Amino acid sequence: MARAHRQRAGGGAWRGSMSQVEIIVGRGWKEDVRYLSALDPLRPAESAMSLLEIRDIIDIVVDGTNLTASIPEEAIFGVVGGLLEGLVALSQGTRTKVILEFPHEPWELVLVARDRQLFVSAYSLGRDKQVVARDLPIDAAAFVGALTEAAEELLRELFGISERFSSERYVRQLSQWLGVLKRGRQLSYGAAVPIAREPLADRASATSSTEGLTLGYELVSEDAGLRGYHGEQIFDLHALLFPGTLRAELGDATVLLSPHYPFLAMGSLLERARQLLSHLEARSEERLELIEPLPYLNLKVRDDGPRWEVDISGERWSVSPTECLDRMLTLSELFVQDLIELNPRLELNQRFVDLDDEVQKLRQWHRDLCGNDVYHDAPEAYLRAQGHMQPEEFRAAPSPGFAWPLSQVHTLFPRARWEYRRAGMDLSTTRLVGSGLLLSTPISTVMLDARSGQELWLWGEARSPVEARGRARAAGPWVVVAEGQGRVRWLDAASGAPAGSVALGTGFGALKEVAYYPAEGLLVVASDQGKMACVDLDARAVRWRFAVGPARFSALIFDGPLICARTTEGHLIALSPSQGQVLWRVRIGGHSEKGVMVHQGRYYAVTHDTHHRGSTVHACYPFTGRSVWQIRLAGWVCGAPSFIDQWMVVPVERHGQVSLCGIALEAVQPQVSWRIDLLSAGLYEPTPAVAVDLGGQWHGVVRTDRGETTCFRVDDGAIRWQATPARETLLLYGNLDLFTIGDALISVGEDVMVRDLRSGRRLHTFEAMESPEQALLSAPFQLILGEQATEQGEEDVLAAWSVDHFMAVLEGGGG
Repeated sequence: MARAHRQRAGGGAWRGSMSQVEIIVGRGWKEDVRYLSALDPLRPAESAMSLLEIRDIIDIVVDGTNLTASIPEEAIFGVVGGLLEGLVALSQGTRTKVILEFPHEPWELVLVARDRQLFVSAYSLGRDKQVVARDLPIDAAAFVGALTEAAEELLRELFGISERFSSERYVRQLSQWLGVLKRGRQLSYGAAVPIAREPLADRASATSSTEGLTLGYELVSEDAGLRGYHGEQIFDLHALLFPGTLRAELGDATVLLSPHYPFLAMGSLLERARQLLSHLEARSEERLELIEPLPYLNLKVRDDGPRWEVDISGERWSVSPTECLDRMLTLSELFVQDLIELNPRLELNQRFVDLDDEVQKLRQWHRDLCGNDVYHDAPEAYLRAQGHMQPEEFRAAPSPGFAWPLSQVHTLFPRARWEYRRAGMDLSTTRLVGSGLLLSTPISTVMLDARSGQELWLWGEARSPVEARGRARAAGPWVVVAEGQGRVRWLDAASGAPAGSVALGTGFGALKEVAYYPAEGLLVVASDQGKMACVDLDARAVRWRFAVGPARFSALIFDGPLICARTTEGHLIALSPSQGQVLWRVRIGGHSEKGVMVHQGRYYAVTHDTHHRGSTVHACYPFTGRSVWQIRLAGWVCGAPSFIDQWMVVPVERHGQVSLCGIALEAVQPQVSWRIDLLSAGLYEPTPAVAVDLGGQWHGVVRTDRGETTCFRVDDGAIRWQATPARETLLLYGNLDLFTIGDALISVGEDVMVRDLRSGRRLHTFEAMESPEQALLSAPFQLILGEQATEQGEEDVLAAWSVDHFMAVLEGGGG
C-alpha cells in the first residue's frame, strides 16, 4: 500500500573492523499486516495473505552509502529472506555469489564471497542503469550482525501482531536461516583458492574511418568479476560491470565517450545505433537530432546536410552516415570478441548474449540498409552475349599411368632420373605445364623439361624485384611474368620467347592469378594488391581496370564467362572478363583462407566466426549471386574442402579434435550428414580428399599430419579402411597431397608409399628425399619432389624419381 510519507524504524546497525552496516526497515508495514489479516476471513481459502505482499521502505547503508535509496518501497520480508538465504549459502561455501532480485523494482543486490571477504554491489536494471556500488568491501561480521538484528526485529514485531504467523512456512524458513547465521560464529566467506595463471594486460581496441573518426575502448582484463565468472548465474550483470572507458578521436581532438562501465556504455552505443538505423530506414525528411542522454554515454548526433554531425563533450565532427554506423558497430564487434577471449564462459551469461545478439542484428540491419549488395537478374541475356568467353587452361600435363595394376606388381625398381638445384626457388608455386615444369626464383622464371630436368628456357633479363612466389603464372599458351613497377610481360610457354608487355600501373606487383580468353584475345591479370586489369594482346593495351579499394583479393576463380573474386573485407564479386563490369557483389563477411570454390554449377565459400569459433558454408548461384543455402558448422574449418560427386567433405577442428564432415549438396536442407574423427597433431592441414570409385561407389581418401590415412564411403561416412604408420609418427612434415594411379594410392613423406586402394594394404615402399616440401606426379609414373635448403646460401633441390621397371608374377604358364 503506497504512502506519500513513511516513518522509518530502527533496524540493525553494526560496526565491524572494516565497515559500518545499517539495515533500516520502515514502520508502516505493521498497519498493512493488521489490515490484511483482518480481511483474511473474507477471502477465499486459496488466497490468504502472503507476507511477500507486504511492502515498506528498507534502507541498506554501508559506510554511509545507502544502497537502496532509490527504491521507494519493496517486499521487506522477501528482501530480508533473500539476504538471509544468500548469506547462509555463502557461509557454507555452496555458492560464491548471490544475486538478489528485488521483487517489485528493477534492482539487484549482489553479495560476493572472495578471499574471505564480502563484497556488495547494487545497481538498477531499468533504463537508467544506475550503479550505486560495485564490489564495495564490507565486514562480513558487521553485515551478518546488522541483518540478523533487523530480521529478529521484524519477526518480533510480526509475532506481536499475531502468534499465528509463527506457523507460516515462510516464517519458519526465515527462522531457520536466522538460526544458522546466529550459530555460525566463525563463518568462512570465499576461502582463497590459488589459481595458477599469468596476469593479463588491460585490453584496448579502436577502429578508425577514413573521415577522421576513431572510436576505441579500454577495459581492465584482470577484473575479478569478469575473469571469475564461470556460469553459476545465467543472468549476471555484475560480472560485466568491470571498469574501463570509451574514447573517441574527432580529428586531432581526443574526447571521453564514457568514463566507466564500458559494458553499459556499449549497450547505450548500440541503442544510439538502433535509433540512427531507424532514421535511415524511415527515409524521413524530418531533422535528425538525437541529443537525449543515454546511460554512461556522451554521444549526440545531428543532421549536417547529407552527413551527420557527431557531438561529444562539445567537440563536433562531420561524418557520413554509413561510416558513422560502421565504426559504431565495428567497435561493438571488437568489444564482444575481446570479452569472449578473456572469458569464454561468458557465452553462458544471458546479459552478454543479449548484447552479442544486438550487435549481430544491428550489423545485419546495417548491411541491408547501407551495404552495397548487388545482384544480377538477367543471366540469360548475359550468357547469350558473353557465353563465348571461356578461359583457356594452361596446357594440361599428360595423365600418369602404369603398364600393370600396381596391386599385382611384386617389386618396383624406382631410380633417380634427374636433379635440379638453384637458390631461392619457390616450391609452392611450381606447376606442371604440359610436358614442362614451371618454377620461379628471385631473379628468373624457368621452364624445365619434366622428363629430363633440363632447362627448356629461362627468362631473367628484367631482374624483377617481385618475390618468387608472385612472379610468374601460366595461362593458356602463355607464361605471364611480373617485372616490377606495374609492368607485366607474356612469354610463349613452349619457347619462352617474349610476345609482348604492357604497363598496368601502380598496385600491380606480385601476381595473384591470370587467365587467357582466346575468343577475344584477352589476358586478365589480378595482383595481390586487390587490383585487376584486362590486356588486349593484339592491341597491347589495357582494356579495363578494376580495384576493390583498401581490400585485397583472397582468392579468384575464372569460371567460363565469369571472374569470381573474394576480398579480404568479406565480399564475393563477379565480373565480366570482357568489360570488367561488376555483375554482382554480395557480402558474406567473416574471415577465411579457403577462398571461393566452384562445383557443379554453384559457388561455395567458407567464413570463420572468430568470436564463436564457428564456420559457415555459403552456396550461391554463379550468374545471379543470390544465396542457395548456408550451413553453420560447430568448429573451425582447418583444411581445404573437397568435392566428391554431390558431396562436400570438410575438415573441421573443434576443441582440438579434427573431424571430417560430409555435406550432401543436393539435399532439400543440406546439413552435416556424418562425421569421422581423425588423428591429427594440429600443425598441418589434412590433405584434400582424393576421390576414387571403388565397386561403383564413390569413396574419399585423406591423410593427416600424424600419418593416419583413411578411406571412407562418401554416401554415409563409413570407413572402408584406415592405416597408421608402422612406427609412431608425432608429426608428418608438410603432409603433402595424395595421388592415385590405377588401383593404387601414392603418399609422400619420409618415404614414398604405395597402397592398395581397395584394402589399404601396403604394396611398395621406397626412399626418395629426406624432407620433401613439394610433390608432383607426372606421366607416365614419375615423382618430382622438392626440398628447401636448410642453411642460408645453400641451393634448393628439385629431383625426379621414375618407375619404369617392375617385376610381376604371372599366374599359369607352360609346364
